[in-house]
Amino acid sequence: MIIAHTFFIQPTTLPIKPLDEWLKKVQELEPNLLEDRAKNVALIEHMDYSFGRIMDYLKQTGSLQNTLIISTSDNGGALRFAQSNGKLRGGKKDMYEGGIRVPTSFFWPEHIEARVTDQTAILTDIFLTICTIANLKTPSDINRVNLLPVLTGQSILPNDRLMVWMRREGDQYGGLAYYGARRGSIKLVQNTPFEPIQF
Repeated sequence: MIIAHTFFIQPTTLPIKPLDEWLKKVQELEPNLLEDRAKNVALIEHMDYSFGRIMDYLKQTGSLQNTLIISTSDNGGALRFAQSNGKLRGGKKDMYEGGIRVPTSFFWPEHIEARVTDQTAILTDIFLTICTIANLKTPSDINRVNLLPVLTGQSILPNDRLMVWMRREGDQYGGLAYYGARRGSIKLVQNTPFEPIQF
């Protein structure tokens, strides 16, 4: 069994509106937090709780050892809604690291040991990884990396492959796209369709 979870919030749910009881818990634990930030924390706390319920169910049914759980995000935090990207520059909708660099976790007991790596992958690598684990045939010319040898500590990712990001904003930019590209430590960035590419 493979559970892949991408955490994102549709525009219709913004601004952030956690359940009242979760917001109250956060505000009691951290009374100095600004309300917008407390709402974000409450939303994540509720998500963590829900993950715990899934884990408990998998343990109870004996399915945990045969389940790969993947958790990631489709973009960095939205700064206008008091989300945080730590020291990373920019946020959601940017091609800076704060907009596209997100943590990803893989949990698969007896297959992946607990460890942290800062190797750079791209979300579509997960497709090939899942297909490999599930023993599914994939096109021979697919331009992605199977992450399983990396996750099991048998290899590291190539640092010289070209990675490209594209974002198309229908509401703000009339459907025009803008891009980011990276090879190794060199990166090209465009944060709106109307600005020049930054190096």
